Amino acid sequence: MNEKFAKDEELAQIIKKVSEKKDVLTDEAIKARQEYARFQEDWDSPQDRQNNQGVLEEFNENVEILKKLFQKVKFADFLYLLANPGRLFLTNLWAGFFWGLGFVLSIIVILLLFWFLVVNQVII
Repeated sequence: MNEKFAKDEELAQIIKKVSEKKDVLTDEAIKARQEYARFQEDWDSPQDRQNNQGVLEEFNENVEILKKLFQKVKFADFLYLLANPGRLFLTNLWAGFFWGLGFVLSIIVILLLFWFLVVNQVII
């Protein structure tokens, strides 16, 4: 975490150096820099860091839960199909074809069974 805070401090220094060059920046950027400086002490208080640490840990746990859930439901495969509409179309086409083929074959088997029972006079 110290590395993150070091990067934040480095970023703050860079922003300060850039904000001093007024000919390069717009008025909005200067106002943003002033606002950042005004609230920086509140953002960087040790109590906030401690509170944020717990929130970050909880957030990371929730992200891990979502990651496991997405792996279970094969979310990446679903997104792959959505990203490739041609593949999605072909997959649905073949699924529909085999579903229809199964339906037709089951009707044929039922009719053959009925015909067999009628021919052998099991059913009149």
